[in-house]
Amino acid sequence: MRTHTWATLRVGFVAVFLAAMTIVASAESGPLETPAPDVPIVSVAPSKWAAPSIQFGGYAAFTALQALDVVSTLRALRTPGAYEANPMYAGVVDSPAKFIALKAASTAATILFMQRFSKTHPKASVFVMAGINSGYLYVVNSNFHRAVGR
Repeated sequence: MRTHTWATLRVGFVAVFLAAMTIVASAESGPLETPAPDVPIVSVAPSKWAAPSIQFGGYAAFTALQALDVVSTLRALRTPGAYEANPMYAGVVDSPAKFIALKAASTAATILFMQRFSKTHPKASVFVMAGINSGYLYVVNSNFHRAVGR
């Protein structure tokens, strides 16, 4: 059982890594269109923190962690005595479809908020996203440990 769970986790992490690298590679290729010649161009030094690869890498990791959270939560809830500790999701974990829909909506809302936040605070948004991802990494790890009975 444990070998199967860790094998699944390894495959999941490899898939997340490959997806993030694809997004980073496509984001670094640059814009597809050039500005019209009659538009005045204002030269502003962009922040290295506002680089799309940094921002999108955090979003890709967040999305992958949310998917892993759904899987790990549903597995952990199969163990006797387990319950959802997050009050926002406690009422919907009995129905996987509702749980996935609410999780997808909250993931999209978080990414949209962080996208808007990054326009005015690019450096802070990278650190906030890293903090959120770290928290969800702990949650996913804890859920999988509970699912395998540790």
